[in-house]
Amino acid sequence: MNSRRWLNKHYAILTFVLCVSIGESGSDVLLVGHPFPDLNIETIDKSIPNISDHVVLINFWASWCVPCKQSFPVMEKLYQQYKGKGFEILAVSMDKHEDSIQKFIKRHTISFDIIHDHNHILAIRFQVPAMPTSFFVDRKGVVRYIHKGFHGEKTEKELKQQIELLLKEKDIKK
Repeated sequence: MNSRRWLNKHYAILTFVLCVSIGESGSDVLLVGHPFPDLNIETIDKSIPNISDHVVLINFWASWCVPCKQSFPVMEKLYQQYKGKGFEILAVSMDKHEDSIQKFIKRHTISFDIIHDHNHILAIRFQVPAMPTSFFVDRKGVVRYIHKGFHGEKTEKELKQQIELLLKEKDIKK
């Protein structure tokens, strides 16, 4: 069992090293101020929610990642606080196997949507630099903030401030 866990962990690490090494070919480097590309991937047991005209936190994570695990209670708390005000979270799992996600979901309270990117297509396409990485997208679909890693209360405070700032921007010009 431990050797399987070791192999899965190292497979994921290798995948991320490859993601970062791929370069520009077939990828969209996500930068602050640039539009966030469309997500074309199936989710677990549901379709991707309509996120247009919402402030969205798109979080890349894996069930084996310790900082990712630590971030989920914070994301759930923020989601519960702001979901009725135009805020959404899409958590993009990098786990290879769906059963890892299902076990994680059973152990945690999660009411926001989870997307399974088992082939790391989105991570490669968007050149995700670390685990977890979160992209804050405003109501116009533009990347406004990028968070690499999770740093406890510091990250929680930053996320809350950024959610509030982005939700105040209600003047949407299309």
